[in-house]
Amino acid sequence: MKRILGSIPVSAIYSTPYNRTRQTVQPLATAKGITVTEYPTSKPYAQLVDEMLAANRGKVVVIAGHSNTVPEILKQVSNNAFNVTISESQYDNLFIVTLPDGLSCTVTHLKYGKVTP
Repeated sequence: MKRILGSIPVSAIYSTPYNRTRQTVQPLATAKGITVTEYPTSKPYAQLVDEMLAANRGKVVVIAGHSNTVPEILKQVSNNAFNVTISESQYDNLFIVTLPDGLSCTVTHLKYGKVTP
């Protein structure tokens, strides 16, 4: 993650409170001098996305999640226009979401790191 996003001007980094997601973003956070903000997986996704957007509109934000949280966040941010299923054994997904006008979004799905099934 640090290698891929190291030259990008990241303003905020969010992670679930679990070790794997925190370990994924911590090197990037350290390099950028950013404190990782934990988000609870129990919070309604609409509320979570609204809070993240309100705090970071127009900025680059990194969100680390899981096979059940990332698809829900992507649905919310895209107004249900982007639906994806992620297997629990996949750890190489990178989604770039662009909200140029704050209303419509584009989602680019990339892979990074060691390829998983």
